[in-house]
Amino acid sequence: MSNNSKIIGKVSATEKNPSTIDYFYFWMDSNNDDLSPFDVIMVENPNNSVTYAIVEEINHVTDSSSHFTSYISSEFGSLANVESEQAGNTNRLSFSYVKAKVVHNTKNTYTPVLHDRPVCLCTPKGIREALGLDDVKNPLTCGYMEMYGNKVKVDINDKFLIGPDGAHLNVSGISGLACKTSYTMFLLNALQQKYRKAWEESEDEDNKSQKITYLVFNVKGRDLLTLDIPNEKLDETQKRIYREELGLEPEPFKQVYYYYPHGKNASRNYTQSNADKDDMDRQFIEKNACRYFYNFESCRDKL
Repeated sequence: MSNNSKIIGKVSATEKNPSTIDYFYFWMDSNNDDLSPFDVIMVENPNNSVTYAIVEEINHVTDSSSHFTSYISSEFGSLANVESEQAGNTNRLSFSYVKAKVVHNTKNTYTPVLHDRPVCLCTPKGIREALGLDDVKNPLTCGYMEMYGNKVKVDINDKFLIGPDGAHLNVSGISGLACKTSYTMFLLNALQQKYRKAWEESEDEDNKSQKITYLVFNVKGRDLLTLDIPNEKLDETQKRIYREELGLEPEPFKQVYYYYPHGKNASRNYTQSNADKDDMDRQFIEKNACRYFYNFESCRDKL
């Protein structure tokens, strides 16, 4: 088997549940707690190809024909020795089996995996290969997934995020938790870091011309009005994940400029804003903030 691959079970092809080009089943040790739904596993085939699959279902069964039989075998429902492995009149044979969906074959040979072939956990490299993450064009780090102890960096093609091929992103989730906003800011920060690094390191004038700018409309109170301030709540473990797992620096946005709607309140720097007063004062002193307003004369041709 492949290096560092832990065998967790064997393929089981039965009359009722045969292996197909899309699915297969395998049994595993009932005490195995490495596996979770959506994990990636692998099977090596006789033709030297590897079939990767994603765990869809994990089932546990016994030789009991019904729940009633199971009830009877436990001294007709006695709970006296419930914590003992020897509880009950009959110790049932039991095991766990898994239904897995095929997602990739290294030789694009999609024939059913064979009965009794060993099933293994994947290395991080295998997980990336199975999910198509090993050859992403224009890679942009968008996070990482954790699978049976492995942290696997996830990249997307940034041209589908900012154009010209897509320029679109949907982020869904429960309202009010700020998770969607936080993740969007993380992704934009990663994008800025990538383009700044490419610009600073490149000697090609064509690459020098590729810059990125964001226009952010703040509808989150004061949340998005300190994007240039380091997050003091990041601990050393989180900073290490940024650097080692994601290849990013745990730093705020660079070259941020704030536009505040004009107001009459002198104590608020003549703005209408929920920004913290100290933050706003600093921004105006450092000259990375200004006020704006619209008047009728300059806008009437656009009405």
